[in-house]
Amino acid sequence: MSPVQRWPLLPQPGPLESLSSWLNRLADLYEMPVKELLTRNLGLVDLAVPADLDYDPTMTMLHAAGTALRLVADGTIIAFGRLASTMGPEHRHIYDRDRPAPHRGSWQEVMAEMDAALTLARTDRDSARQLLILLTLGCRTLDWFEEERAFLFGVGVPAEFLPGAHDLGRTDLA
Repeated sequence: MSPVQRWPLLPQPGPLESLSSWLNRLADLYEMPVKELLTRNLGLVDLAVPADLDYDPTMTMLHAAGTALRLVADGTIIAFGRLASTMGPEHRHIYDRDRPAPHRGSWQEVMAEMDAALTLARTDRDSARQLLILLTLGCRTLDWFEEERAFLFGVGVPAEFLPGAHDLGRTDLA
């Protein structure tokens, strides 16, 4: 493995570019294999890059992404791109008279909206149905759909408010 170096360039993925295509393009830019690109500065020595990366991001890949997000949150690395502003480090208390940050961050706003949506879904059948539809838009399998449905049930949305895939017309799920 070559010595650790800073990456001055981080090209954005294209609007419809797959994960593997973007990683290959990025690795080519720095003249290194994708595995070395993903392990550099993340501390993941035993990373296995799956052949079918676009359809099967393994737990190791998800761990790598989580590690990168943790490094951004810790302020160790700086996030770039369209969503970078949502991942900045939280405001840190400096001294007793330090005031809280004047504006909520994007992530705080998203979490507040999600809490409000969940609160409403716990008492309103239509809101629960809409939230389930939103959370399952990307589901390709019935098991995946049921995991999302179970998540909502687990956070207090009544099961009778959550229709099954067939009731929502999701006949496309395998």
